[in-house]
Amino acid sequence: MSSHNHSREDFHSLLAATTGAEHIYYQPPANVRMIYPCIEYHDQPWVSKFANNKAYNICRHYQVTVIDPMPNNPWIMQLASEIPMCTHSRHYTSDGLNHDVLDIYY
Repeated sequence: MSSHNHSREDFHSLLAATTGAEHIYYQPPANVRMIYPCIEYHDQPWVSKFANNKAYNICRHYQVTVIDPMPNNPWIMQLASEIPMCTHSRHYTSDGLNHDVLDIYY
């Protein structure tokens, strides 16, 4: 891991550029009606390394979910293969929608 100064907006742009997705939602409130297929992402605890009581290496962590009525959305493999430090965490189906969850450190 290395220390990055990427903004959340940079990460959003990376998701769009990597997948071509038109509908990307950052921590959407419950009243937002999402359009599928889409990508939803949330902040997760950051990973930091310390020396001399100071963080010298900070890496942001996002939980990214690809949501699609159809299984095997190609965005999943695009993200996993093109973004460093991306792992597929799990797959589940809820309300007729396929959810693939990825952990990305950026």
